[in-house]
Amino acid sequence: MVALIGHAIQAILFTMALAQKMKASEEGKRWAQAEQLRLVAEQNTLLEQKVKERTLKLEDKNHEIQMQNEALMLQHEEIETQRDAIDQQNKKLSERNYLISQSIKAAQAIQQAILPHQEKLDKLIPDHFILYKPKDVVSGDFYWLNDIEGTTFLATIDCTGHGVPGAFMSLIGNTLLDKIIRVYKILDPAEVLSRLHNEVFHTLRQQGTNNNYGMEMSLLTLKKVDETSYKVNFCGAKHSLYYAMQGTDMIIQEIKGDRRSIGGFQPRQINFKTQSITLPVGTIMYTNSDGLKDQNNQQRKKFGSKRVIELLAQIAHLPLTNQKQRLEEALSEHMGGVSQRDDILFIGIRL
Repeated sequence: MVALIGHAIQAILFTMALAQKMKASEEGKRWAQAEQLRLVAEQNTLLEQKVKERTLKLEDKNHEIQMQNEALMLQHEEIETQRDAIDQQNKKLSERNYLISQSIKAAQAIQQAILPHQEKLDKLIPDHFILYKPKDVVSGDFYWLNDIEGTTFLATIDCTGHGVPGAFMSLIGNTLLDKIIRVYKILDPAEVLSRLHNEVFHTLRQQGTNNNYGMEMSLLTLKKVDETSYKVNFCGAKHSLYYAMQGTDMIIQEIKGDRRSIGGFQPRQINFKTQSITLPVGTIMYTNSDGLKDQNNQQRKKFGSKRVIELLAQIAHLPLTNQKQRLEEALSEHMGGVSQRDDILFIGIRL
């Protein structure tokens, strides 16, 4: 009996211990589940926080992109507005350029009309060449030719500036030469230049305006003495006259002009003077502006007066048409693609 009771007690105690163990196991499972749920909840919270942060960042980025797009749209609209304004401005400039070009072409036609026509050239200086190269469409260089009482007057004039300003001065110079020589019949070259200086000075009101516009020039007269010779009178305003006589190895001689210009404020102690010389038929004479000798090359070196004289000595024996060609070739070779610096005028005649 006692043994049975002992076994029963053991069974009860075993059962109680097993129940206790099972209870502990259940509690452990519930804790583990609760802990897992807590970890999951924390993970979900972190994920939600990250999603919110990422969403905010994306919203900020989208807002920034939207702002940039709006800025780009504004820039695009501004660019289109500027483009339209530029197109309109280009249209106006094109119209103005067209009008200016037409005006300059008209001025060119007028300037060419005042130059001696070919018939007059062939009559008064039958054997000649004229190298005439304006820097722009119109020129500040021009030449003037007339016969007065059996004497031929030939002037080469280099006005201040080139292009339109020079062309205006050339019109003034041409008009004043017509008035002084053809109307007033002043025939001495020095007196012509002195009178021309005064006319330019007063016409341009230089005493009051202090502008110094004017011209450099040479004026020569040719009158046949007999069948073998000509009398030549020359006066130059900073221009020289070159010549070479037949049978003298074509040595180039120079008659220098006076060291003063036409127009503006000039040294009072220097007066224009006429220089006279009798030259035989067949003599070659050259008169020119400074455009050729002052033309620079790619090294900024001028053609130079010395080279001009040397070149004339080499070509003086040639027909005048060939001389012109040689001058043009020498000029082109010297320039080597460099832009023309000034108007160029070079005239050769054979007496």
